Amino acid sequence: MKVEFATSRSQEIYEMADLAVIGVSPFNSYFSEGQIARLAKWAQSHFKRVMFFIPDNAAEYTQIALGYEEEKARKRARRQCHYLHNKVYRASGSCAVDSELVDSEWLKQSELYSRWLYQFEQEFHLNDGFREGCLEASRWVLEHHLAEEEVTFEMVSIAVRYLLAELPVILHSADIVGTDSSCFCYHSCPRYLDDLFHESGQEAAGERNGYVIVRNDGE
Repeated sequence: MKVEFATSRSQEIYEMADLAVIGVSPFNSYFSEGQIARLAKWAQSHFKRVMFFIPDNAAEYTQIALGYEEEKARKRARRQCHYLHNKVYRASGSCAVDSELVDSEWLKQSELYSRWLYQFEQEFHLNDGFREGCLEASRWVLEHHLAEEEVTFEMVSIAVRYLLAELPVILHSADIVGTDSSCFCYHSCPRYLDDLFHESGQEAAGERNGYVIVRNDGE
């Protein structure tokens, strides 16, 4: 696997090798069982602790934005995330990686997650630049699902709740998990996050949090 670092301290935090939080996105074919196993083995070879993050409940917002009725969107998200949970368990077991799962049930128990989520929601309402960036990132996601249909402001306003639910884990997982340092690991860095890191530097992710872009060799 090859790694890149999105913030000024990400490499330093990566070398601390404390915790890897690996993001696994619902409805994304990149995350095959084989790919999850590769990520698990890579993380175990470097980090002391490995966690997989599945934003399961939040996935329904993308489905609602795509036009599904709320109940159907909820069922689609639940079914897909149950499938993902099983893939993570099978992939980790197949390569004997001791990993943990962060999902909505796990996050419900975290007061720090709730605090960070509230802060990001307030920032979204009060900070025009932050709001526009989040909406643009959500628009980009929807456009990948709807190649030929117009993405409306109403759709983006629903879908953005998925991103807001993810941000506390992406940017502040060391606080939420309660560890000295943490690297959020994903195969890309969305443009808005990349812009945020360049504009705000390490401050955007907190001093103990890194963002590592991890790809297969040859990608």
